[in-house]
Amino acid sequence: RMIFVGIVFQFGNLKIYYLGTDSENLSHDQCFNASFSLVSFLMAN
Repeated sequence: RMIFVGIVFQFGNLKIYYLGTDSENLSHDQCFNASFSLVSFLMAN
């Protein structure tokens, strides 16, 4: 989980900052869904 947060945190997005600070409250499915949404967002722009 630390690696996941670290890699995603490099994008420096507010949504990612929320993931990084509250990752302990997120399940693995929620982390995956959030990262998938982020990838879709980045690819759309």
